Amino acid sequence: MAMFDVFGAPHLYVGTVNGVYRRVSSTLVNVYTPTVSPLYDRNYWQFIQFGNSIVGLHGQLAPVVADVGGVSVFSPLAGSPPIARCGARVGDFLVLGNLSGEADP
Repeated sequence: MAMFDVFGAPHLYVGTVNGVYRRVSSTLVNVYTPTVSPLYDRNYWQFIQFGNSIVGLHGQLAPVVADVGGVSVFSPLAGSPPIARCGARVGDFLVLGNLSGEADP
């Protein structure tokens, strides 16, 4: 998924069963390794840009967040958000859908 930083530069993110990677030059750099590993391939990653942040959703994990194009890795989203399989930005809100209180078995 391509995301754009505050300067309009594109950044490519890829979610796999082993984690999340960001393309730097011609290399994929690991920016998130999940606590549950490997992830089930039946659940897909969804990435949502919210301002200069990128939120990653996966059906087995609590949402994670990072700065678009930043050097930091993903960290848990603040608060206690539920596990969500999908989401969207609606105005100034991040809306999560297909919620679950627990990770898949």
